[in-house]
Amino acid sequence: MARIGDVPVGSCLLVRHELEPAHGLTPWLAGLVVDAGYRGAGIGSALVRATKAHAAARGVETLSLYTWEARDFYAALAGP
Repeated sequence: MARIGDVPVGSCLLVRHELEPAHGLTPWLAGLVVDAGYRGAGIGSALVRATKAHAAARGVETLSLYTWEARDFYAALAGP
């Protein structure tokens, strides 16, 4: 969860195991959301980096992602 002061401004999830899996992607990064008023400030990028670090610290070597609408955002985070 990202906060500015006491105000939550974004969140991102690491899904290790779903109760009722709808696909074979596991573990995966899911549910990235940043309040519209705070977009463009690097909060989403920071949340993705923190989620990836959290996953790596727990032994996750491959973190899946499924998106169509935000593919450019995530591609930019992956680098060249």
